[in-house]
Amino acid sequence: MLYGNIEQLTLLPYVNNIIKKLIIEAVKIAEDQPAGRYELSFPESFLMISEGETHSSLNRKAELHKNISMFRFY
Repeated sequence: MLYGNIEQLTLLPYVNNIIKKLIIEAVKIAEDQPAGRYELSFPESFLMISEGETHSSLNRKAELHKNISMFRFY
């Protein structure tokens, strides 16, 4: 999982330019769309906008992904 600030993508020189392009594309979509899934321009890539809740780690299991990369930007 990659964490970062969308206002400071230049601080992530190790991130591929395609990923940076998808992040910028996703930010534009997220500005005015409700929660849901949105396809992005790169094959098999999408944006998932969700509203989450914070829970104690005692009451919630870890989230695991076998075949995907997940990026979270706040």
